[in-house]
Amino acid sequence: IAITAAAMIRDVEAGKQAGYPETGDYNGYQQEGFGAMHMTVRGGVRASTANAYLKPARGRANLTVVTGALTERVILEGKRAVGVRYAKGGRGGLRREVRARREVILSGGTYNSPQMLKLSGIGPKEELSRFGIKVVKDLPGVGTNLQDHYEISVTGSVPEDFSALRGCTVNDDPSKDPCLERWENPVRGDRGYYATSGPAFSVLRKSAAASANDTFDTFLFGSPANFHGYFPHFSVNLTARANMFTWAVLKGHPRNNAGSVTLRSADPLDVPEIVYNYFDTGVGDYTSDLVAIRDGIRLARRALASQPVPVSEVLPGADVTSDEQIDAFVRDTAWGHHASSTCPIGRADDPMAVLDSSFRVYGVKGLRVVDASVYPRIPGTFTVVSTFMVGEKAADVILSQLKE
Repeated sequence: IAITAAAMIRDVEAGKQAGYPETGDYNGYQQEGFGAMHMTVRGGVRASTANAYLKPARGRANLTVVTGALTERVILEGKRAVGVRYAKGGRGGLRREVRARREVILSGGTYNSPQMLKLSGIGPKEELSRFGIKVVKDLPGVGTNLQDHYEISVTGSVPEDFSALRGCTVNDDPSKDPCLERWENPVRGDRGYYATSGPAFSVLRKSAAASANDTFDTFLFGSPANFHGYFPHFSVNLTARANMFTWAVLKGHPRNNAGSVTLRSADPLDVPEIVYNYFDTGVGDYTSDLVAIRDGIRLARRALASQPVPVSEVLPGADVTSDEQIDAFVRDTAWGHHASSTCPIGRADDPMAVLDSSFRVYGVKGLRVVDASVYPRIPGTFTVVSTFMVGEKAADVILSQLKE
């Protein structure tokens, strides 16, 4: 059983026969449909954010990267940010301060940026006062509005190992891994399966819960892997068996925005309390989210059932058939890894807005936030490209305002 270009073409053709269009670019003019999974790979290596942005800039004279450091708070003089304080080496480590000539820009991410603002006295005054933090600016929206995409796995096993993975030791003995050897010694530029991102093909579509005017709200991607989400050592489980296939069902544009990031103490080493309030514990039209995911699960099941070899369903399980059973499975097992929206941009008259349209923190001069926390609503189906755009836009805005 091989994951090959021909097999992918067959799956795309099967999608077309089921009434879906074919797409070659989910960001292009024809977004909806079945197509090859996009990859961010260059020369057989993942083209990560660090590889694309940080490494090319490491040699610049105007950039200093300090590793093994924890930023503790923003240094404020009145209501102006003038620098940051950080600890080198964790608790009990050497503490240092760095002063900014112009501005401080926080890019701590969806969890750490609101934590850093609160530890610096910027956030909901009741929460800050509870931990003895002097309130510099009462911004009740800091740390609220936490959002993520819901994701669910539909997994099945086939009688034989996938040929693309057959013999790969992965976690057992990398020194004797033929797939690693192929990656290190490519044949005519072909490095084999390890040069891919894993998923072979995907589907962008409107679910049964979407209205005619709604955008695409579900994204499915198929992988020869045992993928149940992210947890400690998930990669061992991911590759332990070479005869597993997973359709991941992602709910785009979810309706729940009731999550929060709140302080546990005034200690920057204390992980904040992170609560998502998924589904019926949150707010909004979460019933439509359940309908959309349920619809995606049934499409994934049809895709597995249409294969030329028998597929034994592992998740949700052949006995999970009714709407109520599927919804319970979704509530119990949903996962995500696209945390966003805890320092949202908004109008000045919005009491829950944290940033203006130039990424500046309301009520504090010389301080901006630039990361995935800035969204009022979580974008699309994946946040990575949108966050690249946030960085690029912020760079343009900051440079243009420095010239004013």
